Amino acid sequence: MRREWTTPEQKKFLQDELVRYSSMSAKEYARFWPDFFRQWAQRWPERAVMFPELLSDAPLTSQQHSDLAGAVTKRQQVSYVNDIT
Repeated sequence: MRREWTTPEQKKFLQDELVRYSSMSAKEYARFWPDFFRQWAQRWPERAVMFPELLSDAPLTSQQHSDLAGAVTKRQQVSYVNDIT
């Protein structure tokens, strides 16, 4: 059995967004993604996931910055439709 990568709250968010995405025309997709990723990042900051032991205003090392940037890039490449069905 495949392990879920989302929490129940995240899965609901994705399912709701899929409804919105499905109702758009192809030319609207470019406007969808920036808003989608902004909302995701506000609700579930990748920094808090990667470094739960750090305070939100604690400075990151250069390696931590690099790791965080890579994680954000990877998160934004997740196959949206396949991961919420």
